[in-house]
Amino acid sequence: MSIGSTIPLTSEPQAGDAARASGFLENSLPVYFVLGTFFAITLPFSVFAISEPDFFRRNSVLVAFYLCCFSITHFALTLTIYLQSANLRYFSSTWVNRTIYFVIPISIFVLFDLYSALQVAALFPVFASVFRSGIRFLDFHHFNRQNFGVLQLFKARSQAPFPKWLKTAENLYFFSLSLWLMQTFFNEGKFNGNGIHLAVTIPIVALLLTVILYGFAKAWIHSTNRAALLVPLGYFLLQSVSAALAIYATALYFFALAMHYVEYHVLMVPRWSAVLWRRPSQADWPQHLRSNHDRAGFSRDGLRCGVTLFPSRKILGERVWRNFSLANG
Repeated sequence: MSIGSTIPLTSEPQAGDAARASGFLENSLPVYFVLGTFFAITLPFSVFAISEPDFFRRNSVLVAFYLCCFSITHFALTLTIYLQSANLRYFSSTWVNRTIYFVIPISIFVLFDLYSALQVAALFPVFASVFRSGIRFLDFHHFNRQNFGVLQLFKARSQAPFPKWLKTAENLYFFSLSLWLMQTFFNEGKFNGNGIHLAVTIPIVALLLTVILYGFAKAWIHSTNRAALLVPLGYFLLQSVSAALAIYATALYFFALAMHYVEYHVLMVPRWSAVLWRRPSQADWPQHLRSNHDRAGFSRDGLRCGVTLFPSRKILGERVWRNFSLANG
């Protein structure tokens, strides 16, 4: 799921704006779940994995439990958008929608089935390498696009006067992290501090990080509720550290995704609960998805990214078992 491209990019929430209707994300508990995941899962398990080179094999039951509770459900939750009749009417309303919501997802499943059944990787290794690298980049980009999108939700929640240019800097920053993640991936999943590419990557990322922190500082100065800024700032920093762990070692991406999974579960609660309790009304549901700032864009972007990138989780899992040997260099 990636919601970044669905968030309006024309303005930031300004101080004194009319109060928005209280939404699910305005509650404190969802925020605690999202931010707390970093300290409960991402950080400790990454430390354990770094300190123990055979962590994944020795803790296979725990790893399988993590996959079932977070990764698989992350994918499956996206499909719940098909459980409401109003969504289905919207998906089938035009040829474009039918292509996006039905033809493309089914074609992707068929593509990967054929890729496996025809043993494309064995017959065309060069193509397979390029193909899997493309999937990996889409996976990393999907991760960072969601980070960008959820950050916008938390910024809107704070109702602080962020500079309008800040979104552009954030967008470029998260894209640069995607490229840096690929650099580690291409180096057999290990950080390479001697690469010439770092002479370009590090200054760009550092500059964008400085610009973003400056934007937060400006919002802090002009905000009437500075405490509310701690949530978007904390989210931005924690997801940056999560990405940094995966930049250090691709295998750590396994746990760097924990916040990514949990925030998606949290943000999907209003959607599957609406199905259970029929709230909002079926007639209003498609418009509800498109119009509410903190509920924007999950159908289209979530389906395309969730379905497309699920097979790459399998690829990642295979690599984790074989390549995690950080302690031995």
